[in-house]
Amino acid sequence: MKNKAFGSRPPYCGDCRYFCEESTDGEGLCRLINATAYDDAPCFFSDETTIPAYIAEKVLHDYQKWRRRTGKIRLPKRREMPSPFLIGLAIDEGIRAIRREDLRRKFYK
Repeated sequence: MKNKAFGSRPPYCGDCRYFCEESTDGEGLCRLINATAYDDAPCFFSDETTIPAYIAEKVLHDYQKWRRRTGKIRLPKRREMPSPFLIGLAIDEGIRAIRREDLRRKFYK
């Protein structure tokens, strides 16, 4: 199932700020999943409806630094905003985590 969240299309790896160390054949490294990616391939998360919490935390942290124009982000494309698609998935995961915590508090009272 393709994720149509937020009206934004999933980015291609070559357009993403987390894609780096590109070789002449378009192969590079995705810093979110620490795996090989290709610049003309769609994002690894394009078919996902959720992302792991540690990746959501990284995307939201980088977005906050971009928004405030602070901090040192050690990525080649550090001045670029993270993809709205990834930001949306990260916000969804953050909301799920908050709701899970609220349920735990209510259950263990």
